[in-house]
Amino acid sequence: MESNKDVAIRWLNSVAHGDGEALKALSTEDIVHEIMGTSAVSGELRLGDLVELAGNLFGITKNGLEFTILNVTAEEDRVAVQFTGTSELLTGEPYNNTYHLLFRLRDGRVCRGWEYCDTKLVDDKLGPLLAQAAR
Repeated sequence: MESNKDVAIRWLNSVAHGDGEALKALSTEDIVHEIMGTSAVSGELRLGDLVELAGNLFGITKNGLEFTILNVTAEEDRVAVQFTGTSELLTGEPYNNTYHLLFRLRDGRVCRGWEYCDTKLVDDKLGPLLAQAAR
């Protein structure tokens, strides 16, 4: 059986590569993922929203996101992951952020997430590109 840590890391990699099918397989149908703050992507996202956001993020970068895991801690049904993300946007600009994500799992799949990152950077770098991608 796959560990909760492994599921969380695979979930992150599916987001990084815009892999909506893997994201669906690793998430419960009733997943709620909350991105903290007031950025263009902040708020509660459901499964369809997550798949769309992952696809849009992949689409505005040259090769998706590259996540570097710094720390992972798991206890009971929770996994906390601290990581960095690096990418090159289609504009040629770098997009490098730092994240902390707390996952809750149910039956081997992610059912809840709380994500923290630099939301000003999200708005400055991703906001305009995501708005264009959504059109």
